[in-house]
Amino acid sequence: FGIALVGATMIGESVAANDLIAQVDVAGLRSSNPDETTIIALCKLSGFDSVTRAGSHTYRPVSDIKPNAQTIADIANLIIRTKAFFDEIGPVDSTGFTFEGGLTDDVEASDGDYIAGDTLWDLKVCKNEPDKNQTLQILLYYLIGLRSGQEQFKPVTKIGIYNPWFQK
Repeated sequence: FGIALVGATMIGESVAANDLIAQVDVAGLRSSNPDETTIIALCKLSGFDSVTRAGSHTYRPVSDIKPNAQTIADIANLIIRTKAFFDEIGPVDSTGFTFEGGLTDDVEASDGDYIAGDTLWDLKVCKNEPDKNQTLQILLYYLIGLRSGQEQFKPVTKIGIYNPWFQK
């Protein structure tokens, strides 16, 4: 929840973010049994996440975020599918890694999703097939990772995009 906490701190809402984190049943998520309270807390935490990624002007009070029953069910299914995917491909070796500091004129910093074995995975939850920008993004992460000297990138020889919307 690091990115959400950074966003919450930026707008003076650290206490609220920590209260939401306390509502997340991590054991339930790991067992593919996400409960409604956890999913609602995760939705609200995403409001703080957007502050970090897009700026404080994007913030709307997380108390206004009220997912309906269909959204909660959809998110539960996405969590279950994602857990099954990672159970199938093997253990995740690294997650939430970052690349800081002026990578290019257009990219100041970035963060990657997962490394499992020899593959760098990007998780995209979208109702559409991956587009060229998403494909280029993970390719860029791969190239930056190779040049970063970070130990977790040494075994990486493949890239992949996983989208749980398309799992049957």
